[in-house]
Amino acid sequence: DHFEMPVYAYDTWKYTVGSSALDPDWREPDFDDSQWSTGNGGIGYGDGDDATIVAQGISVMMRKTFTVTDSTSVLEAILMMDFDDGFKAYLNGVEIASMNMWPGNLDWNIWARDAHEALLYQGLEPDSFYINKDLFKSLLLNGKNVLAIQTHNVEPNSSDLSSIPFLIFGVKDSINNFPAPPTWFRAPDTYAFYAKFKL
Repeated sequence: DHFEMPVYAYDTWKYTVGSSALDPDWREPDFDDSQWSTGNGGIGYGDGDDATIVAQGISVMMRKTFTVTDSTSVLEAILMMDFDDGFKAYLNGVEIASMNMWPGNLDWNIWARDAHEALLYQGLEPDSFYINKDLFKSLLLNGKNVLAIQTHNVEPNSSDLSSIPFLIFGVKDSINNFPAPPTWFRAPDTYAFYAKFKL
């Protein structure tokens, strides 16, 4: 078994800043994001760790499409998320990871529960979220898949916001031909490590 990366933070994403014009179906795989902006991740402002700079605000939404040739070759998934201050992640419209956010699908104008500083720009590894295996296996499709991320600030005058997501697969072969994860990625040692990340 080895690890591959279907979604790389610094690739091109579709994104929009949170506003009252946000379609409530934006997390869904068949949502038409053609009117959204296009930019490389990370997306945010402040700290100098974002390739795409947005105006100071409450939230930013990101979407990335990736294609899986053989879903049975994928054994597990880990989201490595560098963020400031809270986020929710969705695979094909279903929540797979969250931190510093309230339960349920949240509107664009909700503040994060707590402050959280991005870590990569400080030379540290981003936070790791093991995705519940049964849930993940039920969501991953042969063909087109969509990872959707919403990242929220903790207060109105926050000096920074960052959304820098990496989706990493544990695979039994290389049928899907995704690139290797970043050099800082370390596979979790034991399944005990995963318990606190279960939804």
